[in-house]
Amino acid sequence: MRKAGVASAPASAASSAPTSLASSAPSTPSSPLARMMERMLPWHWPEEAVQACPSVEDGMSHAEVLERKHHAYVFIEEMRNGIKFQPIVASTAMVLYHRFYHYQSMKQFKWKEMAWCCLFTAFKIEEKVMKMESLLKWSHHVSCKLTKMSPQDMERNKLDVHGRQFFEMKERLQFNERVLLQTIGFDMDVKQAGFMVIALVKTLKQRNPKYTAAWGKRVAKMAFDWAGCSAGSELCLLHKPEVVALGLLYGAAHDLFGEVVHPSDTEKMWDAAQPLIQPGEVTERLLHSIMVHLFEYCQRFKEPRAFWRSKSAPQGPGVDDKGKKVEVVPPPQDPSRYGPDAKRLSSSDGHAGLASASSHTVGGAGSALSSVSSAGRPVVASAAHSGAMEVVAAGAAASGVADGAGAG
Repeated sequence: MRKAGVASAPASAASSAPTSLASSAPSTPSSPLARMMERMLPWHWPEEAVQACPSVEDGMSHAEVLERKHHAYVFIEEMRNGIKFQPIVASTAMVLYHRFYHYQSMKQFKWKEMAWCCLFTAFKIEEKVMKMESLLKWSHHVSCKLTKMSPQDMERNKLDVHGRQFFEMKERLQFNERVLLQTIGFDMDVKQAGFMVIALVKTLKQRNPKYTAAWGKRVAKMAFDWAGCSAGSELCLLHKPEVVALGLLYGAAHDLFGEVVHPSDTEKMWDAAQPLIQPGEVTERLLHSIMVHLFEYCQRFKEPRAFWRSKSAPQGPGVDDKGKKVEVVPPPQDPSRYGPDAKRLSSSDGHAGLASASSHTVGGAGSALSSVSSAGRPVVASAAHSGAMEVVAAGAAASGVADGAGAG
């Protein structure tokens, strides 16, 4: 178990901070002001730092981390299908989930418990009403459903709100919520890439008549749906939501029309998105790398699931069980057919060049990863919480609801 308390950031991690903030930070890393300045840094890191998360340091592979994050995304989407809440709540929950596990290990905090904890917190952030009792009952139901339990067994294992299992789940949820809020530094400012897509389309249409209403509607719809799929990927840890949204618009324009409409020969689309995107902030290679990242994620985990399910359905794609035509958004096509021949970029290179091949593998990054990845990883607020954690772990093992090792 990791040492209780807030870990201080080493000098190597401070060197990767912006110059203005790093120079103004005090010389004592453990001071309250230093921790506050660290929390003020943006929630975006180089790809090698994201891949060297605490779960990887504890022996998991990055592929296993990605798989469990995708399972959490599927879990939250199944919750949304049952409770019928807005997509913004699910997107906010996934952003909190990614941020939490950038500082904490999946071997210490079980992925499924944190999934419903992040969803519970997201309801509060987005000011939506959700009772804890309803959330826990649906969490238990979805957990049983994802383990492919028979209807008879699901009825026998129905959660009793007056029983011990419900009480233990409620205690774990409240404890995990406290740890989550401490880990993210009570930073509730969460922007969504999907809503940035709409804002960027409005900005482009106002700045240039080439971006017609028909163009904006088709491109925005496809990019907005892709933004929902990207919630399960780590794009929110690598780039700002405005940059991710612009990359999705870039890919949607290529998939729909075969090219990107530019205002003029000298001004590109990504330069005309002011004030949301500053001039020179992004390049075509960066936008292309975002689409490569999303393409790899969708092909690996078969997203969007509605598209892959419709392809294998007897009635064919675009038709539901009742024979009615439905619009199914396809995943992005292979980005290698357009744009510069570039791999995914590391955000530490200033978006100006290609990342080296070693930065895409945990082992190839060398010993520098350990110093970068261990920067400011708070685990438990106090020693008293350490004892509470043991009680929580014992309750989780007894109930068997939260599955910390498998897909669930």
